[in-house]
Amino acid sequence: MEKKKSNNGLIVILVIVFLGLPVLVGCVGILAAIAIPAFLRYTKKSKTTEAQAIVRSMASVAEMTYIEGCTFPEPLPPTFDPTAPACCGGHKCMPAGELPRSWELNAGMLNQPNYFSYAATPGPNDTFVITAMSDFACGDAAHTVTVTVQGSGQAGGCEATVSTPVVTNEFD
Repeated sequence: MEKKKSNNGLIVILVIVFLGLPVLVGCVGILAAIAIPAFLRYTKKSKTTEAQAIVRSMASVAEMTYIEGCTFPEPLPPTFDPTAPACCGGHKCMPAGELPRSWELNAGMLNQPNYFSYAATPGPNDTFVITAMSDFACGDAAHTVTVTVQGSGQAGGCEATVSTPVVTNEFD
């Protein structure tokens, strides 16, 4: 007499797979809902940190130029238009045009593609304002990093102080 083979093991495996698959997909979905926004926020903050480092370097150039000659370097027009379609959404963009001679120390940073557009302009009361701007979310307010260099020409020489970088419209 032959024994019939039972398919109970196969049925149990199929039940586990069909019941476990939706649970697994749900768990992966929950993890993705948490991880993806955190990752995007992290990458945007790292781009802002890069901009802070470049702005600080530019502020050092402005500070040293003022200390040596009681004048700030020539203004730097925006290195590119941060609202241009090619630069929208956080892509790196090539700078437009040549850098003024006084900014050649920063040429390695400013002559390469960047997420931010950099500008340096004289401000009121013997100040020099250095700004980095970017539009990571198309049409939103631009994210900016600003540093101010305050000059004070005195009889004994010229001094300059650099402010801490100020980030506006920072990421949530």
